[in-house]
Amino acid sequence: MKPETIADIAKLIRPFLQARAVFIVILVLTIAFWAAFFFPQLFTYLGLDAWQTSNTTFIGLGFIITSLILIIALFIIITNWISSKARTKRNTREFQDLLDNLTPSELIYLAQFIEYKTLQVEFNETDPVVGLLCGKELIYPSINVRIGPVVRFHNSYPNGQIYEMTPELHSYLTTHPEVFSKLRKP
Repeated sequence: MKPETIADIAKLIRPFLQARAVFIVILVLTIAFWAAFFFPQLFTYLGLDAWQTSNTTFIGLGFIITSLILIIALFIIITNWISSKARTKRNTREFQDLLDNLTPSELIYLAQFIEYKTLQVEFNETDPVVGLLCGKELIYPSINVRIGPVVRFHNSYPNGQIYEMTPELHSYLTTHPEVFSKLRKP
């Protein structure tokens, strides 16, 4: 076979190998086998009596196998959904606990990411507050790849380093501005 032909076949097969497509195929097969198992008069209506009597074992076995696969697939989907909800709740709780213990100076540094709507800000790498935030793994030195705009101040630092905030923390701080309430004067 030519490589183009294999690539064409792969393009045709790829959508059927995705999780949702596999689940839908299993669901359709299960419904078909359930209909054949519980409603044998359907074969009479379709004129397939002879096929039904010669393939009774196949229909029963298909009913059992597709039912088991459907139950397992549903179990996996439900457990993944529950674990993702629990993971999100745990991460939110961890962010809340971590952010409640930050000093106002640390919050000022984090507020710059939210104020300028970016994940990358340039800070002085010798600044102790930056070191504390890196130690708490809230920000980290940027890699070579730039994502979006970088906030550089007009008087750039002599030891300037671009730092990134984790996207999860950025989205949490964006949706929970009350974290910065320590910065407001009464």
